Amino acid sequence: MSSRIPNSQLRKDPSILIFGGTGYIGSRLYLHLKKRYTSVDTVDLESRGNFVSNDNVKIDYNHFPAHKLRRYDVIILLAAHSNVKQSVADPFGAIDNNLTKFVNLISKLDSQKLLYASSSSIYTGVGGVAVDEGWKTFNFSNMYDFSKYACDGIASLLYENAYALRFGTVCGASPNLRPDLMINAMVKDAIEVGKIKIFNGHVRRPILGISDLCMAIDLILSNNAAPGIYNLCSFNASVSEIAERIATYLKCNTEVHPPTETYDFSMENKKAATELGFCPTATVETIVDELVEHYKK
Repeated sequence: MSSRIPNSQLRKDPSILIFGGTGYIGSRLYLHLKKRYTSVDTVDLESRGNFVSNDNVKIDYNHFPAHKLRRYDVIILLAAHSNVKQSVADPFGAIDNNLTKFVNLISKLDSQKLLYASSSSIYTGVGGVAVDEGWKTFNFSNMYDFSKYACDGIASLLYENAYALRFGTVCGASPNLRPDLMINAMVKDAIEVGKIKIFNGHVRRPILGISDLCMAIDLILSNNAAPGIYNLCSFNASVSEIAERIATYLKCNTEVHPPTETYDFSMENKKAATELGFCPTATVETIVDELVEHYKK
């Protein structure tokens, strides 16, 4: 019989392991959870450095042994190929890192609560129509989207205590900041060159403030919401709308560039709002504020 704590009886101070716990999302989430829970550990190869966890275990998450996994009540998986560009450059690596290792991980789990980073990018092409978790597709343009969609299907069949979190484009400050993400990049350009470049201004994106992401994790850890797929975003907006709001807020100029091939999609949050109590508060301006504060340091 399983020795794990059932989802409905998860204790108030669960032991937590974050795979990818020193990366962009992981480092912000680690500091957030350390303020709330006694036992929070990280596993990360530190390919982008480590600015938060002196006790990080520096190994591939695929090599973390099953007997050590049993020490934890909650597993948060953020490790793997983290974006389309990386997966296009290394498609076979994306299959291995995002899919094969994911299957190996769930085979080693023993009913722990598993939260993992899925992606809203699987919704590409829907444009301004805000879709929910029931949207289906069989058309994929890259291995990143395919691997994320496949993981969601595999988890639904093989691991009943999994929470697939379809993040919008995550933006905001972090100890291990990614300056390439949309609002992060725009704020950086506004500060450094006084001008925001707009590419593909017509396309729409769901944006997830990293503060709202951390709040969503808190909600999953503290309530008895059913496992499954959850869309998570703070708001939907076009690239031009976001750029103009940042330019107005920071009093800088914008510069429009020719369009390139890219994603265009929106999504809704109704399921997360209803089942988790997710009520996002991040706006373009609040995200800009925390990024400006970060860049000042």
